[in-house]
Order: sequence, then structure tokens, then C-alpha cells
Amino acid sequence: MTGECGGRDRRMLAAAAAAWAASLAAHRMFDLMMNGGRAARTPDGPAAAAAPTGMAAADAAAFSNTAAPTDAMAATGTVVPASPAVPADTIARTDGATTAVNAAASMGSAVPADTIATVGGVTASMPPVATALALVVGMAVAMAAVTAMTALMRRRRDPASACGRARVLAVAASTLTVPICAALMAGTAAWCADAAAWRDPAAVHARDGPATVDATLRVADPVVASAVRGSDCQAEARMLALDADGATLPSTASVRVLADGAACPALVRGATMRASGTLRTSAFDDGGVWLVIGDAPPRIIREPGPAARTVAAMHAAFFEACSGLSDQGRALVPGLTLGVLGQDHVAMRDGSAVAVDAAYGAQLERRFRQSGIMHLMAVSGGHFALAAALIRRLCAWALAPRGVVAAATALGYAALAALVYPSDSVLRSVVMGLFGIAARAVGRRPQAMSALCWTVVVVLAVRPAMSRSFGFALSCAAVFGITAFGPAIGGMLGRALPRAVAEAVGVSVSAQLCTLPVQVLMDPRIPLMSVPANLVVAPVVGLSTLAGLAALLASPLSVELGAALAWLAGCGTHVMDRCAAWLADDGHATLPWADGVPGAMLVLAVEACACVAVAAGARLLVRPADPVDPLDPAESGGTPVAPVGERWRRWDGWRARAALWWRQTPDAFGSWAGPGRGAPGDGGGRDGPR
Repeated sequence: MTGECGGRDRRMLAAAAAAWAASLAAHRMFDLMMNGGRAARTPDGPAAAAAPTGMAAADAAAFSNTAAPTDAMAATGTVVPASPAVPADTIARTDGATTAVNAAASMGSAVPADTIATVGGVTASMPPVATALALVVGMAVAMAAVTAMTALMRRRRDPASACGRARVLAVAASTLTVPICAALMAGTAAWCADAAAWRDPAAVHARDGPATVDATLRVADPVVASAVRGSDCQAEARMLALDADGATLPSTASVRVLADGAACPALVRGATMRASGTLRTSAFDDGGVWLVIGDAPPRIIREPGPAARTVAAMHAAFFEACSGLSDQGRALVPGLTLGVLGQDHVAMRDGSAVAVDAAYGAQLERRFRQSGIMHLMAVSGGHFALAAALIRRLCAWALAPRGVVAAATALGYAALAALVYPSDSVLRSVVMGLFGIAARAVGRRPQAMSALCWTVVVVLAVRPAMSRSFGFALSCAAVFGITAFGPAIGGMLGRALPRAVAEAVGVSVSAQLCTLPVQVLMDPRIPLMSVPANLVVAPVVGLSTLAGLAALLASPLSVELGAALAWLAGCGTHVMDRCAAWLADDGHATLPWADGVPGAMLVLAVEACACVAVAAGARLLVRPADPVDPLDPAESGGTPVAPVGERWRRWDGWRARAALWWRQTPDAFGSWAGPGRGAPGDGGGRDGPR
């Protein structure tokens, strides 16, 4: 295949881009459909008062960086819901809105394909299955037509024209088939996920207004400090059942549990519990559902499994080992190791960990964000790369076969993913790492670009909400930039800088170029000091990460040993803290920029102009050699010259050019000794016989 190019296989790049675009388009179409129905309603109704504002505000909130730390925030909009208690085939009127519901909708399941909701004169049809089937059938017909045309063209007898056209059509058909299939899969998954979340009983009750419910749920993520004023902690959970209006309804909604005081330590990851609280829509208007339980401790139905209890104990011991560090160590070492800053950690029942001052933590976070090194406080591919390198070295020392190395690396990835706090970058790193492990297991060279594209396609098919996640977008953009442009930028800078410095700058610049448009959508400021800050802290990041992970593993066995390793990691984070304070406190670390999509497009335009300028400057610094024949010593002054088409380089060939000038100048102007020594060609020159 022409697009493989060894380790830079870009054949799946179009499929990944098509899948992401289709997923975003499906989400947006669903939002617009729901927004149109809601906007047409009378504004003085009770449901209208309870519904959030338009999807424009939802999009603005979703594209901000004020949301709480969560894996995915899928904005699905709002519409007039049918009450879950309404029996089958009942027509309910609410402020002029007529909604047809059936028994499946009343039980919280997906609405059938023929369900049509008429809201205030606006008819909104929601047939996710029928729409998906229509799209699949239509695209299948289109691909069949292209294939038939290709076959017909191949049967033509004119080799000069027909075969050429047939070859073009065949290449076009084979090139477009995979992106089209990826787009169909991602778009269908996004639409169906939005429709299922829309008709979930938890979402329906939340849109109806704050409702007091009894919920059975399973905690999915570790508890962290709340980003909502009025609550002490929060945790992401999966709803299992919902008791409301005298009926028990099954649910699969993802909810954010907000708790206070004594209820926070009960939110243990992996535990199944029953809690009473208020169900409401997210104040961020991101389509999320909140369950506010206050300070009433939930009732544990099923304790977490052994693995979850082990991880919780390791986290508690690690934070206890970090409690003796300085303020920056208590805040940054957990962030570098686990992906959660110290001020966001909620102590367990014993309360042995020392809390980090909230004001100091906010100031520290602001410095890191302005200096452009906030990504170091999130678990990313660097953690998994270090773990994989260590496992491969151990397996090489033990002379383990290829299959054992792949299995050990996969187990190491799974263990590390279970130990750290879940995030979108962790998901990307794990899936992409598994593709690399599979390639090594079959004896193939891992290809980062191909693995990234396959990761995007698979993740968007399984978790469609990731297409609207800034964490996932930033992680993918950074890896794409490093893979696509890092070697070229590093090689260009290597002519003037030492190799290690050039590679570090190339990685930082390439990642920054690709992540800037996404960063502008989150925060309309450009970190001007990102490249020098990353260059300064690069030597200590790997050592601090390894020390932090070692402290995490050693703390359950010996708190003193864990504290010593945590102190070593804190020495590296101290360098990061000083660097962030030095670069961010001068008032010129960031450049204000236009926000939203126009700001992102402006960033892309500026980057394109900068790339054109750099390419033009590089061409000026690289001049072609003189078109002389290298086999003719009379033309070259007796010295070999570069063949036709060879290019002189400014930094690499200056000695050769100086030597060539020294030898050829007497041939052009006579002898170095002046008059009387002869001219070239008369036997008295420097190169002539004496």
C-alpha cells in the first residue's frame, strides 16, 4: 500500500477524522433537534422553567474549563419529557405540548423508531434505529454503485483510457470505503447513545425538575473534592435502579453524586449503595445528571471487590506518605503520580492525610496552566511508556519469549490503569498501548500513527461521548503532533542545537502546535512560555514519575520508605514549581486570544503562515550546488565536487565550501603568488608542473 511508509502508516488517518466528525455531527444534530422542540414551547410552563437554557449555552459550558474533573461530559440537550408513570399509549399534555409515549418509554427504555413527539407545533422525530439503518443502506448502495462502475470500467477494452479510469475508481473506492464505514459506525453510536441517555428515567426525572428519589448506584470513580459550591465531595457513579413516584425503574444513567461531611468517606470506588437525595440537571448545562445526597451517609449494599479495596488502601497509604512533604509536594506529587492534585483528594475515614490549603492549590494550578505545563499533572502516555520500558527490560534480562513480553506488558498496563485516577488521557494511553502490544506480539513494528487512528475509531464507537471530551482531544492532538511533526522539527533544529536539546524542543513544539486550537476553545489564552517551561522540567519529569510510582507501590509495605521515595519525587516537583512561578508571575506568560471556534480557526491560520515562513526560510538557507560534472577534474580544480542536484547545507558543508574556494580561486584569477608565477594552463600555475 502506498500510504504505509514504514513506521508512519497514515492510511487510517482519514477514517479517524471521519469518525470524529461524524460523532460530533450526530451529537450536534441530536442537540439541535431537541433544542428546536424545547424552544417552541411556551416559556411560562412549569417544565419550561425547570429546563435548562438553550444548547448554545450548553455548548459554551461544555467548551469551558470550569467543569469538574470527569471522564466525559456529553451534552444531550433537553425536551419536554413524558412522565415515567404514564401508562402505555397515553397522550399527555403539558403547556400545549403533546407527547406520545408507550410502555417502553414509561419504563425508561429507548423510544421505538416510530415515536414522534410534537412540542408546541414543532414535530421532532426520534428514530435512531431507523435513521441508522437508512444511513447504512444508503451508503451501502453508494459503495455498491462505485464498485459496479469500477467493474464496468475494467471491462473496457481501451487500455489507455478505460484502464486508467478504472484504476482511479478502484483506488477511490478502496480509499473511501473504510472512512465511510468508520463515520457510519461512530455517527450511529453517538446518536443511539444520546437517544438512550435522553430516555433514561434518571434523565427524565431530572429534566422534570428537582425530584427526591431513592437510587441504587455503583460508584465508578474515586471520590474527589467537589467543584460545586455547597458540596464537599463528588464521585461519578452508574445508576442501577430508581425509586420515584411509587415505582421502581431500571436505569443505566451516569450521575455525579454530590455529598457533604460524613457521607464523603462512604463513596468508595466499586461499592454498590443505596442513597436518598435530590435528582437534578447539571448546573453547568452540560446535559449531566446530579444526585445531591447531602450529609446523609448512603447504605452500602455490596462492598467493593478485593481489587478495589487494595487500590483504595494503596491510595490511602500513599497520601499518608506524602503528608510529611512541603506544600508543593503534597499538591504536586499526587498529581504527577496519580493524576489528582493534593487539594482535590478527600481523606478516608482515618483522616491521616494532611489537607492542602485550597487557596495555595488554586494558585499553584493557575501557575502551571499559564506556564503551559499543566499536562504534567495528568496521567498520560509517559507513565505507560516508562512502565512498558521497565517491563521489557526485565523480560529481556530473563530471556522471555515474545508472547510472554506482550502478556506481561498488557498486565502492567491494566495494573497501572487501575492504580491511577481514571481520565480521558488514561483511556487513550491504554487503548493505544494495547495496539502497540498486539503489534509486538505478532512480530510487527509498532506504528504510533496507525495505533492512534485505530484508538480514535474504537473509542468513539464504544464511548461516543469522548468526541466531545477536551481531555481526549488534547491527548490525541498531542500524540498526533509528536508523531507527525516531532522528528522533522527535531531534525531541523538538530543542525544548530545539540541532539538531545533538539529532540526535546521538537517534541514540545510539535505537541504545542497541535493542541493550541483545542486549548483556545477551553481557555482563550496562548501560553507563550510553554516550550521553555517544558524544556526546563524535562530532565526531572521521568525521575519524579518513577519515584512517585515507586512510592505508591512501597507505601502499603512501609510508610517510611514510601515517604522517602515521595520526598525524592518532591524534589523534581519543586523544580516544576519554581519554573512555573518564574515564568507565570511576570505577567507576560500568556497572550489573550479570541475565544470559541473563530479563535481556534485563527490559531490554525497563524500556524499555517508560520509553517510556510519556516519552509521558505529553510529553502533560502539551502542552496543548490554548481551544475558541474564530478567526473571532470579540470572543471573541479582537481577536487571532487557534489553531483548535480546535491544541496549545500549551511551548517554541515561550510568547511568543504571553504576548501573548494581555496583550490578553485587560483584557476579563476591566476596564481596566489601574483605576476611572474604563470597563469593556469601555461605550466606555471600552482597546479601545473614545476
